[in-house]
Order: sequence, then structure tokens, then C-alpha cells
Amino acid sequence: MQDPRDPEAPGGDEPAAPARSHPNDPLHGLTLKDILTQLHARYGWEGLGQVIRIRCFTHDPSMGSSLAFLRRQPWARREVEALFLRSRENAATATTDAAESTTDAATPTAGDPRPDDEIS
Repeated sequence: MQDPRDPEAPGGDEPAAPARSHPNDPLHGLTLKDILTQLHARYGWEGLGQVIRIRCFTHDPSMGSSLAFLRRQPWARREVEALFLRSRENAATATTDAAESTTDAATPTAGDPRPDDEIS
């Protein structure tokens, strides 16, 4: 039997392994408050109320009351999380599209006059 105080023994005084990230969970590490804060910044209360029809967004909305409701109602929380994921995907797609269009505009194609060429 191994001595538990032996640092060479497996599970001895070695530090615990760092927590693993969860690559398959895009919401890992985000609190509901973080998610709602980002959605509020993007859509505002009125926009959230139009996209997700729940009273905590349409009638006298506040961060505190909305968080309390979303924590009590799993179906509503799922709606908010789904909107957050969609808005992140849309933002990533828009960023990628903008980068591609900028690159395309900066690259002249064969036969196109360059800006410094005179057009007759």
C-alpha cells in the first residue's frame, strides 16, 4: 500500500488539474446576467419584447425583474439563450461577410480599371 503523503504517489501533493473548458457548450462561463446584459445592449427592452414575447420585457422591464423571472421559468431562459446564440452567430457571419467584401473591394480583378487609370 502506498503512503498518501508520498509526493511521488499518484494523487499525492500534486496540484489539481486546471478546470477544462467545455468546447461543445457555447454558453459555458456566461451567467444569465451576462447574456441578458449583452442582449439588452443589442436590442433594448422594446426589441427584446418584440423578439421574445414575455411580459418581463414588455411591461415595466428591469434587469432585476427579468433575471428573477428567467431564473424561475426554464422555458423563458431557453428562449433568451437561443436568441443570444443566434445573435452571436449573426454577428460572426456579418463580421466575416464584411471582412470578405473589404478584401474583395481592395483586390482589383482582371480588366477592371484601377482608380488611378483614366477612363476615356
